[in-house]
Amino acid sequence: MSLSTARSFLSEAGYGEQELDANSALMELDKGLRSCKLGEQCEAVVLFPKLFQKYPFPILINSAFLKLADIFRLGNNFLRLCVLKVTQQSEKHLEKILNVDEFVKRVFSVIHSNDPVARAITLRMLGSLASIIPERKNAHHSIRQSLDSHDNVEVEAAIFAAASFSSHSKDFAAGICNKISEMIQGLATPVELKLKLIPMLQYMHHDAALASRSRELLQELVSSYPSTPMVIVTLHTFTQLSLSALIHIPKQIDLLLQYLKEDPRKAVKKLAIQDLKLLAKKAPHMWSKKNIQTLCESALSTPYDGLKLGMASVLSTLSGTIAIKQYFSPTTGESPQSPHLTDIVKLAQDCCYHSNLAVAAHGITVLANITISCPEKDVVQLEQDTVMGMKSLLLLCSQDDNASAQTTLKTVLVCLVRMLRARPLLSQMCVEFLLAQLHHSCDSACIAICHALAAIVTQLPVLGESMLGNLLELYSSATHRSSDKQQELLVCLATVVFVASQASLSAEVKAVIRPQLEASANGWTVYRIARQASRMGCHEFSGELYQSLRTRVASEHFYFWLNALMEFSQAEHCLTGLTDRDYSGAISAITDALQSYQKGFTSLTAASTPLSPLTFQCEFVKLRIDTLQALAQLICTCNSLKTSPPPAIAASMALSSGSELQRCGRISQQMKLSMDEFRSLASRYADLYQSSFDADSATLRNVELQQQSCLLISYVIEALILDPQTASLQDFGPLSSVQTESKYERRMQSVFNLVLEEVESLSRKHPPVSYLHTGCLCDAVIALLKVPLSFQRHFFQKLQSTSIKLALSPSPRTPNEPIPVQNTQQLTLKVEGVIQHGTTPGLFRKIHSVCLNASATLQSKPTPDFKVPLESRANEIEQRVEPHNDYFSTQFLLNFSVPGNHSVTVEACVVDECGVQWKTGPKSTCVVFSPAPFSWLLSPFHRPADFAPTRACSRMAPLVEELRRLGWILIKALLRFTFMFINNCVAIPSYCLYLIVLQPLRMVNSSAFWHIEGVMFRWLLAMVASWGWCAGYTVTEWGDDVKQISEEEAMVIVNHQATGDVCTLMMCLQDKGTVVRKMMWLMDHVFKYTNFGLVSLIHGDFFIRQGKAHRDKQLIYLKSHLDKYYYSRDRKWIVLFPEGGFLRKRRETSQSFAKKNDLPHLTHVTLPRLGATQVILKTLGPQQENGMLGNDAGSLAQKDSKPRGLQWVVDVTIAYPEAKPMDIQTWIFGYRSPTVTHVHYRLYPVREVPVETEALTDWLYQRFVEKEELLAHFYQTGVFPPSKGQNKAESRAMTLDFAWLCAVQSFAFISGYMWYSVLQYVYCWFCSLLW
Repeated sequence: MSLSTARSFLSEAGYGEQELDANSALMELDKGLRSCKLGEQCEAVVLFPKLFQKYPFPILINSAFLKLADIFRLGNNFLRLCVLKVTQQSEKHLEKILNVDEFVKRVFSVIHSNDPVARAITLRMLGSLASIIPERKNAHHSIRQSLDSHDNVEVEAAIFAAASFSSHSKDFAAGICNKISEMIQGLATPVELKLKLIPMLQYMHHDAALASRSRELLQELVSSYPSTPMVIVTLHTFTQLSLSALIHIPKQIDLLLQYLKEDPRKAVKKLAIQDLKLLAKKAPHMWSKKNIQTLCESALSTPYDGLKLGMASVLSTLSGTIAIKQYFSPTTGESPQSPHLTDIVKLAQDCCYHSNLAVAAHGITVLANITISCPEKDVVQLEQDTVMGMKSLLLLCSQDDNASAQTTLKTVLVCLVRMLRARPLLSQMCVEFLLAQLHHSCDSACIAICHALAAIVTQLPVLGESMLGNLLELYSSATHRSSDKQQELLVCLATVVFVASQASLSAEVKAVIRPQLEASANGWTVYRIARQASRMGCHEFSGELYQSLRTRVASEHFYFWLNALMEFSQAEHCLTGLTDRDYSGAISAITDALQSYQKGFTSLTAASTPLSPLTFQCEFVKLRIDTLQALAQLICTCNSLKTSPPPAIAASMALSSGSELQRCGRISQQMKLSMDEFRSLASRYADLYQSSFDADSATLRNVELQQQSCLLISYVIEALILDPQTASLQDFGPLSSVQTESKYERRMQSVFNLVLEEVESLSRKHPPVSYLHTGCLCDAVIALLKVPLSFQRHFFQKLQSTSIKLALSPSPRTPNEPIPVQNTQQLTLKVEGVIQHGTTPGLFRKIHSVCLNASATLQSKPTPDFKVPLESRANEIEQRVEPHNDYFSTQFLLNFSVPGNHSVTVEACVVDECGVQWKTGPKSTCVVFSPAPFSWLLSPFHRPADFAPTRACSRMAPLVEELRRLGWILIKALLRFTFMFINNCVAIPSYCLYLIVLQPLRMVNSSAFWHIEGVMFRWLLAMVASWGWCAGYTVTEWGDDVKQISEEEAMVIVNHQATGDVCTLMMCLQDKGTVVRKMMWLMDHVFKYTNFGLVSLIHGDFFIRQGKAHRDKQLIYLKSHLDKYYYSRDRKWIVLFPEGGFLRKRRETSQSFAKKNDLPHLTHVTLPRLGATQVILKTLGPQQENGMLGNDAGSLAQKDSKPRGLQWVVDVTIAYPEAKPMDIQTWIFGYRSPTVTHVHYRLYPVREVPVETEALTDWLYQRFVEKEELLAHFYQTGVFPPSKGQNKAESRAMTLDFAWLCAVQSFAFISGYMWYSVLQYVYCWFCSLLW
């Protein structure tokens, strides 16, 4: 067996292939497990981790692990090893195993094997399962027993299992500790085995007594076994035990420092340094001043550069923590010592000029951290020394392009930026040095220096203007190389220029940057520079760059994305020319900006794809558009005070109402509407903030600033005009809560403060409302608009990706089917979820817990007189669950006491580590149906208060009528079934017997034989059509008239909704000339075994098997069938269903496939399959011309010598009222009310149809997209849309001749009686011969 199917479903579905669901995927792998070939079994086993990653839900994982356990129990050692690897790779899914006992039972049975390797693999398997079976006594016993084994492989496996169980089980750790001690101290235990046993003691940390006992043993081992390997292993175990137990850490630090200082062995010293660094990271608060002093003395005295590097790294780690403050804090009774005189500073200064760059980097780090943490007055000299050390290292490393030099350079620059943030007076000098160094540095160093300059100027904007000239000079002298480093340097230099430019870019700056981009920058570099310009507010320049890039991309999605960015930049550039007090100019600029934003939003929508929906971008732009519209409306409202003054009666109206605002006329009401609009915008910005869990902090600050600008305008309206006495900014949230870290944020904060000051001064001096107040409001709007909008990083790239997938149990069998629940019971709704991450999980924030909200809302009820209590209409439950290994589950108990349909919605929100709740979604919805009990009509407990016997009788009458109707339907269905059963019994055997008798004619004149067979075949199809016709099932036809091509060859493609589609075609094609008798059907092989299968087999129809395993062979069989029967039997039309299955079965997988491959989302049809269509076109189509099917314009000789082939493709679309298709049972029993089925035809000349795979796929997909549009229009309006060139769609009622149908049925029954008589006579004659 080949596992290509299993491999294909685990990778992304290929073009034209459908994706398997979880059960099908597991079944494909199970076939591999049951294979007789070892290679295929192993291949199936190693595919299971991908299966778990794709479908990480407990039901599937439980089934899969049970199958793996069977393979482990019955397979050989190699298979067991593969299962072990799968288990270790899927460690985070082990807790989802539901039948743990059964799983462990199957695995554990191998422990009794006589093969030590099998036992060793089993022990490692048990060790891998220790997290879910920590207290299994049989596993504990087997591990202890295996430790005494004479086989080294088994002992090593037992040690691994013992370590795993010790880390999870307190009882096992306590029980195994003595045995481990005996084995370590025993003389018979080899040294190599002792070295493997000692690390197990690091897991003896479950209580203080056990940890102390293990520590005593390790102390004894250190003194008893002084060999280098034993000391190294013991000391490291010592350290791990101390960190896990959280006790004895100071003693461990002293012990390690003792070995570092006194032990002469270099390997032991390195181990001590390694563990000291680990303790410095995990527990810096445990380090005393004496410990740090000892470490400094050891570093000063050591002659080895490697050891000095290690000790410097430990001090570098400690210097950034609280330990350095404890070191410089004087003890009681001790005078404070100058930092410049301490050993740690001496050591750091010594390291700064060390020949080893790594040592020098650690020295600079220590000095910078000390300078930052100590008071400024104590470290004046130290600051100068630190700066000198940094300069020397920068000079040395900036011209060296190797990795170590660049690492050191980045470390120094990070320390420099941190120190300048704390000591801004040093900035000017350092910036000048960095600018000078840029001219002489290599490309890698220049990139790092540019990053540092951008960070420094962001902190201190005043330095920007002084460095702009040097930057432009450097940019103009940049080399024209196209290397990656040079391209990166262009981006970094441009970024620094944007940051340094306090206002918009001058013409001089553009004149320097643009030629360099045209000469040496590639498209990606230009895009990155444009993106940086958008982030820094340089919109005119970014718009020009986006415009130049639009024609340089291959994808239309990229084109629309760049076009949208260009329009947004142009829109923001329209707002940069605003001037104070120019209100009409502000309205004009906002109008121009809105036009560009609307164009850009259209392009942005076109750029979105199912894989990249651009949700944040679309919502942010929508809010920006609405904000600009609200600001423009506010300026117009303010101007209306001058253009439309209050009426003369305004004063009297104000006196009578007691409201002074009535003196202002209608402006008061308009201002109130504006204030509500801005509050609504602020609320929408808050919603966008809460839904942006994956956004970086700068993007969130930007969104918060937009929200606060709306709140500010709302507050100003209320404080100046509506209610100055009660207006409070605290009602809308703090405006100064955002920490400013960029130029844009600082400018916005300054505008906020300025507006607040003006509002406060104006509200105290002048009573409302005058032109001064409206002018102040307009000035506030212009001040906000003059700050160029910053499009932050999350608008362009998503560095963190987090999504949640929910699964509800119980789930309906079909998507639209409700879940039935008795109203006397409660539904236990189980919610399972999996958190899926991108490539950098937790980059900005991590999920601490998931908040699940389940709500049930009553949608409809079956009894209109039933009084529903208000508290029963909706119930809502909220639970918070913490995920483990990105999986979570919980249960809700929901009550549905009220009969009717209930919509149950489960929404997920995530809570980060700071306790902030984020509305990330998703939402999952299901429908629950609670039926009304029959006793409701009779029981007094369920009656309304005004229930009377007469009203009960009035309700019983429709019930009795309904029972009568159901009884008549049942009787009618029984009669129809009886008639059709007899009809089949007489018609089909008669058809077969006639053809048997006519076999001599077939040998003499084949065409006459198949002509007669076609006539009888049409009569049989007419009988099927009569079944629906007599039940009131008729057909209305739309679109092109296909009668005109009834004598020409054609391929018919039909959408497939149910089994009734075939019956509908049999009916509507009856009046199309000779089509029915010369038709060939392609149908599923299951139809071969129905009552009509024998007729289709004789007629020459083709039965096709579905599934990937049969696909290639079936296409070969189809081609052979067409070559053999199509022309020889004079067939004209060939009917197929390209979807390959019913709509209700394939819709979900089709939509999933479309979403993954960026294909149209179809609801009323599914994506078609290509194989059969392509085979038919290639086999029966005319000669190909340039990848297209040719026409029939050939010579007469060619026409006479060879059949013309297919001439048309007939696209048939079947639509049922209310999208409720009819199945074959409906045609047989007739229980559905009379229904009109609508059939739409569209003709395509076959020469317009491509046959190449990709082109034909696109053509076929386009036809089914058109079907989707036709059906959507039909289900909305009840009619099909008109064809191209028509103003109104015209329908045609299809009719059947009742007399002709009666004649056909009569002939069938007469033939049946005739053949019955003949066969009876032959049977009697034959019996008379025998007897």
